[in-house]
Amino acid sequence: QRDVSVLIGALFAEQEEGLLSLSDDRMIRTANAIEAAFAKLYKTNLDHPELATAIGRFTEDVYFGGNPWVLTTLAYAEWHYRLASKILVAKKFALTEVQAAHFSKIAKRKLRVGVDLATREDLKQLVVTSLRLKGDSYIKRVRFHIDTSSGHMAEQFDRNTGEMKSAPDLSWNYAAFMRTIEARRESHPKLF
Repeated sequence: QRDVSVLIGALFAEQEEGLLSLSDDRMIRTANAIEAAFAKLYKTNLDHPELATAIGRFTEDVYFGGNPWVLTTLAYAEWHYRLASKILVAKKFALTEVQAAHFSKIAKRKLRVGVDLATREDLKQLVVTSLRLKGDSYIKRVRFHIDTSSGHMAEQFDRNTGEMKSAPDLSWNYAAFMRTIEARRESHPKLF
């Protein structure tokens, strides 16, 4: 079972080191495995591969049909922004094999294991910018499904059609959106 509560827990734990650190190899592997599972699970992801992956709660979820949720998809945006912020302020950020592979995929450039992003301004900016853009892609996914004329966000969007469904105006979605936008602001203070 792939469960996004692990990533959400890590976002709220705000740990700099260890298992719940957002940059920990285990967290990166877990987040990537969860995303890969959802990418194949929902028809809306298969129909719109140009968008970031819509993320559900857990792969065996059957509540209201087992759909992607707004707040879980936004958690992936927030994670990428918080990773960018962490790299921006780090005094040392020597890439592990897992980090190098993850950041290489996002930046579309091969990064070497052991390179210290804190001492390589060119690579640090490449990775940070790529992480921000990846975070933006999850926001675009959510915007694709919500009623942008009103801004209303239901709890979920249908796994097949992408239409909003379940609890209307779920307050947790709005809180997740605010957290995500704050994380985005912190990852790029000059934007705001």
